[in-house]
Amino acid sequence: MTSYLRELSRGLRWVCLFIASVGAPGTSAAQSDPVAGWPNRPIRLILPTAAGGAGDISSRLVAQKLSERLGQQVMVDNRAGASGVVGSVALARAAPDGYTIGQVSASTHAASSALTRNLPYDAFKDFAPISLIGILPLVIASYPGLPVKTIAELVALAKIKPKSLNNAWAATLPFLSALLFCSEADIELNHVPYKGSGQAAVDLVEGRIDLQFGTISPILALIRGGKLRPLAVTSAKRTDSLLNVPTVAENFCRDSTHRCGSASRPRRARHSRSFIASIAKSVKS
Repeated sequence: MTSYLRELSRGLRWVCLFIASVGAPGTSAAQSDPVAGWPNRPIRLILPTAAGGAGDISSRLVAQKLSERLGQQVMVDNRAGASGVVGSVALARAAPDGYTIGQVSASTHAASSALTRNLPYDAFKDFAPISLIGILPLVIASYPGLPVKTIAELVALAKIKPKSLNNAWAATLPFLSALLFCSEADIELNHVPYKGSGQAAVDLVEGRIDLQFGTISPILALIRGGKLRPLAVTSAKRTDSLLNVPTVAENFCRDSTHRCGSASRPRRARHSRSFIASIAKSVKS
């Protein structure tokens, strides 16, 4: 487990450098567009996730604003599967002409690269970073029928019943965040994979699973409606949308957040980078 978490930590530092390189010299919004008339046709935005998740929601906001600014439709193309690998492969194989961009994340460009052998893309060479879209904390939510109301009570129950509590995960990073939590709490959960966070939330509400490590926005309404119980968030500080929910760091575990950004194929990514960077900034504000 120690070596597994070491690989995760190294991968997370790696993706931060990848996304942060957007701000490096030569990639600022002040660059002029070297291709006259771009864009003159619709642009495809590949999302390596199922519809309804936090990354899907944030990228659709960017797509809407980008369409308005460029005067060309930005078509969202969900390519879920294999913890984001399916969508990332589609982006890597697209023509590098500035008309295909995609969402990348810590799952697709850190965890998968660090932990998957023979990954069918190179996270540095096959992509050109455009902009950081958002930093998304995870929430540990439980089925209200589970007899726990705090993260400490969850740990106590898991110690009494090792591997009996079912935890849903729909991407690599939430899964690794759950493993980190289990390692530091010295507990064992039964981890159940899902293709998308939406179906996991449905099963959690109906009590078919006990827990979910997932992004906040897709299940926030369920939490506020009392259909799910938030136990903790994984950010270093409490999040504005769930101020009454403590962080795991307040108890015993390190924080972990989900970073997602936009990328394109390398050769002509500079044609669209300044536009998308400014749009992403306006969406986050």
